[in-house]
Amino acid sequence: MKKIDRLGWAEEIAFRIFGVRVGVRINNRDSLSRIAPFLPPGRIPLSRREAIERLYSLKIAATFSSKLRYFHLLYCDAQRIARSEDLDAVLGALESDVQMYLAQSAHGKLFVHAGVVEWGGRAIIIPGRSFSGKTTLVAEFVRAGATYYSDEFAVFDKSGRVYPFSKSLGIRETRDSPRQTKYSISEYGGIAGTQPIPVGLVLATNYQRGGRWCPSRRSEGTAVLALLENTVTARREPELALGILSRVVRSASILQGERGEARHVVSNVLNELRSYTEIPEENPTMPTLETV
Repeated sequence: MKKIDRLGWAEEIAFRIFGVRVGVRINNRDSLSRIAPFLPPGRIPLSRREAIERLYSLKIAATFSSKLRYFHLLYCDAQRIARSEDLDAVLGALESDVQMYLAQSAHGKLFVHAGVVEWGGRAIIIPGRSFSGKTTLVAEFVRAGATYYSDEFAVFDKSGRVYPFSKSLGIRETRDSPRQTKYSISEYGGIAGTQPIPVGLVLATNYQRGGRWCPSRRSEGTAVLALLENTVTARREPELALGILSRVVRSASILQGERGEARHVVSNVLNELRSYTEIPEENPTMPTLETV
């Protein structure tokens, strides 16, 4: 760690989120704006007197000659976790590691890999890992008027409410590409939620080429399992996870099925939700679905 400390650091960002204190230091002050989209949303700056729990050190390479290879380096505490000529790849490693540390360390919160949007004051949860298509569904819901909460994690408290984790949307250039392009939610004409809300609907679905959305309504137990298999700390704290997830689905509807294109799913789901209320479309209320 002493060797890393001597590399020369120009600026440090320290913040708290969900009770976790993190610091990021860089050797190039001009790169601060480049880093911001890769840091957690909703972070609160720390004072210099507050101790951090985890320190990231990002050394951005200076390029002086096209004949030589220059590497960007990322350290987590004393361990190097990324080395690449591609700065976006290193920043992606920073984003992923910070998020996983939050998911494992956040006080009183349960992190589940899922997309989240709000409709009518209640959350629609789309559980799934990377490449499951949840970001595509989230973006389509936002285009249709839903409020954005997250495309990566559903963050639940002990009462089962879901909190905003409204990072920039990470859109893949192709379905199988590991590279993501960052888009602010405003670029999709949407807005981000600001308050914790109860869950109204869980969509357990995966994309299948040529698939057709013909979902079935499932039990609360099925929803708990779908969420549990995407819960970061499920193996370490199974009883806590099961308790929170049971409260999450207690008043929610659960739909399961393969899907094709996202716009057909979103259109179908929102039309059904609208059909269960006489309140105008611009101010919908989430019902409890009986059939879809």
